[in-house]
Amino acid sequence: MTTTLLIPAALSGSIRRHSRLPSPGVPRYFSDLRAPGYKTWDLSIQKYFPIEERFRFQFRLDMFNALNRTNFYSPNTFMGSGFGTITQAWAPRQMQAALKLYW
Repeated sequence: MTTTLLIPAALSGSIRRHSRLPSPGVPRYFSDLRAPGYKTWDLSIQKYFPIEERFRFQFRLDMFNALNRTNFYSPNTFMGSGFGTITQAWAPRQMQAALKLYW
């Protein structure tokens, strides 16, 4: 199914009909046809600790892919023995902590 788009010609003032545009929601490339979804939650927690009037510490914990959901790459689209197989996944949960001094 294709969408017909009417585009005015810049010089002649006439309207040309273009029907080579795909319908919305239809993948443009074969590699995008069947790929698992990518869902991740990033989370950041921070706490301030006052020391004096001018000084305070900030403790911060950042988690990327906090729920540790497995996100797979697209399947192999090269014709051959591994066609359609998924052999890799995105990074698992990653965490970093920081301690910062404000003055």
